[in-house]
Amino acid sequence: MPRCAIHPKLRKALDETGLPWTIELGSRHHHLRLAGRLVCVLPLGGTTDRDPHATRNTIAQVRRAARAMKAENPDRKGA
Repeated sequence: MPRCAIHPKLRKALDETGLPWTIELGSRHHHLRLAGRLVCVLPLGGTTDRDPHATRNTIAQVRRAARAMKAENPDRKGA
């Protein structure tokens, strides 16, 4: 996994989904994948307290994606 500063609240939201997640290095951003699906992109500097609105939006994207994955496959655990 590439080195990327992840806000503790974002890490908690990712862990709460119960789904495997990864961060991949793109050419200009980090790509956050949840169960193999691209959920969002993060700046190379990562997420910080400097912009709490962006962190909240990223957490919402993760939760939305987890709900959508569960709706598509009700047998999936953790979402």
